[in-house]
Amino acid sequence: MNRLDIFPTPINGLHRIVSRPMGDSRGHFSRLFCADELAAAGWTDPIAQANLTYTRQKNTVRGLHFQHPPYAELKM
Repeated sequence: MNRLDIFPTPINGLHRIVSRPMGDSRGHFSRLFCADELAAAGWTDPIAQANLTYTRQKNTVRGLHFQHPPYAELKM
């Protein structure tokens, strides 16, 4: 499921990107950009992915998830 909505604009080559956050009682997580979704919109330059999280409550622990190949991603 895409977490970005990408809309063309009247200016050739310019798109508006809207992130759809996923949230729960702890806060929310937003993907700021993703290479696969941008490539589908015509982006040709190298780019990986960036995410943004917001946690409402101090000292909340959020974890990373494991992915099996071929869908595995490095985490930092």
